[in-house]
Amino acid sequence: MKKIILLLSIILFSPKIYAQTTADSASVYEGTWKYENSTTHEVFTIQLKNVIGDNGPSRIMIYGSYCYTKNSNVILDALDKMKGKCYNQLEWHQLGWRERMSFPVQMYGGYAKSLNLDFDDLTYKKFEGGGYVQLLSTKAGDEKLLWYPQNSEGVRTYVTGEPEEPEGFSVPVNVVMTKVH
Repeated sequence: MKKIILLLSIILFSPKIYAQTTADSASVYEGTWKYENSTTHEVFTIQLKNVIGDNGPSRIMIYGSYCYTKNSNVILDALDKMKGKCYNQLEWHQLGWRERMSFPVQMYGGYAKSLNLDFDDLTYKKFEGGGYVQLLSTKAGDEKLLWYPQNSEGVRTYVTGEPEEPEGFSVPVNVVMTKVH
């Protein structure tokens, strides 16, 4: 009986097995996700890539960019940032802060079902390190996620003579996005 318990403990608590499961499940985020609202004539698209490699036993890192149109007018299209190579973990950390921040969508966490979200709203020119994305469905052909950026609760600095930072976001929030490819 002790051998069975020991064997089960090793299997259940092995960091290597956990890391593989976490990394494999993060791949569902890779690709293009879209939200469309025919009433408000909005289309919000994000493209995401997974940072390749060993990000630690419970660390998922995803980066991406977005495009937003309203009434057939392109408000912002930064999807060209996604062209090029995929980064591995070492390359990602060697990029430096400014280069990593050139990707306005960054997600990270330990569980693929829900990830923390850092969002750089390029239209409102503000970076928010609050919010999350949550997988609602991973069924092939019907993948869905909840996109929910939030304003940080931190202290905001107002510089005299500059406009006050806008509340909210220039893109839809609290919306369900569908994976398109």
